[in-house]
Amino acid sequence: ASRGRRPLRWAALGGLVVLASAGLIATLPSWNGQGSAPIVLRTVQLTNDRQEKGGALATDGSRLYFSQRVGERVVVMAMPTSGGEPETVPLPVNAPFVLDVSPDGSEMLVIDTSVRVLVETLIYVFPLYRVHKDGGASHRVGDLMVHGASWLPDGRTILCSIGRQLKLVDGDGRAPRTLATLPGLPAFARAAPDGRCIRFWVVDQQAGTWSLWEMAFDGKPPRPLLPAWDHGRDGASGSWSPAGDYFFVSGQGGTPGV
Repeated sequence: ASRGRRPLRWAALGGLVVLASAGLIATLPSWNGQGSAPIVLRTVQLTNDRQEKGGALATDGSRLYFSQRVGERVVVMAMPTSGGEPETVPLPVNAPFVLDVSPDGSEMLVIDTSVRVLVETLIYVFPLYRVHKDGGASHRVGDLMVHGASWLPDGRTILCSIGRQLKLVDGDGRAPRTLATLPGLPAFARAAPDGRCIRFWVVDQQAGTWSLWEMAFDGKPPRPLLPAWDHGRDGASGSWSPAGDYFFVSGQGGTPGV
């Protein structure tokens, strides 16, 4: 019997990124088959507070930004990429989940998870804000309600996940353009550093599975990558290397040995 659909909360789709509190999360680069396959040589534990981290793991190159529950509050934390004590970033948003840092490292994209609307009976979406990475005034991105967002490499355009759609808007939420309507819910959509394509996960709520997809900016439709790869049902995340040579994905379960 098929499983009924349930609305997904942000923590389920937005990718609960757990750091050093529940064991290792495998991180694997997507490889094009040319030359030697890259391998992970070592992992470094950056935090040891055993607190659950949520949202995306974003960086401006020198600092990491993530969301964390402190008591009954959700806050954004920052710490050096080399390790150290996380510090709270004061933001004028009630329950901020960080999604991305702008290419110039000056701003974060965050959603306010205290305000939500159910879209297509599938997923909750939240208001999107731009805030300075060190705190200060927030800037609402139009009237957008999203469950995911990231900057394009030009630093002026925002890629948004809204229900089953991927959309592009400018930094103020204007000039919206629909890139694709997908068979499932897009998650962790990220543009390559050279802007040639977008990679993202599609969540099949009926089956409870995740699959990796790619879409170029040449008008061709999106397509699944690694169609034989069963990622499993435990969620996923994804990020490009700075040069765009590799696309790193992480998660638990799925096809062994991948």
